[in-house]
Amino acid sequence: MIFLTVGTQLPFERLVRAVDDWAAQHPEASVTGQVGRTVFQPRALSTVSSLSPEQYYDMFEEADVVVAHAGMGTIISALERAKPLLLMPRLASLNEHRNDHQLGTAAHFKKYDTIRVVEDASRFDETLDRLLDDLPNMSATPPEIRPSPALLERLREFALRA
Repeated sequence: MIFLTVGTQLPFERLVRAVDDWAAQHPEASVTGQVGRTVFQPRALSTVSSLSPEQYYDMFEEADVVVAHAGMGTIISALERAKPLLLMPRLASLNEHRNDHQLGTAAHFKKYDTIRVVEDASRFDETLDRLLDDLPNMSATPPEIRPSPALLERLREFALRA
């Protein structure tokens, strides 16, 4: 099952449309999405506007692949569970967010074997297809995630000042 989540703060029409287009071409695939307050009405995937935290984590656990915006909560959840993740960063130039911080987030995390990034919706299908093809070769073991030394030093300085 493929689980689409766009977060709870802002709509993300571009991603919802990309997933719906892919699902229309793959009617055999089970695709469910938490799509927020979207104006676009998907025709090929099952959607809800929001999920309770329990429902969200149940869907996340059930998913073979998670498709999402480049939100830290989703990324951390995917890494902790070694869930394959396809990220599409929101773009400020398309009025999807206030700034382009998600581009930097996605660039940082695409080094993980289980994470793919697609910025352009025209490349969504091929990127998701490639990720699905790669599933058998992916590790089911969560990667070791270490905070950066600079972050640890800043936290240490802050704690010592308190």
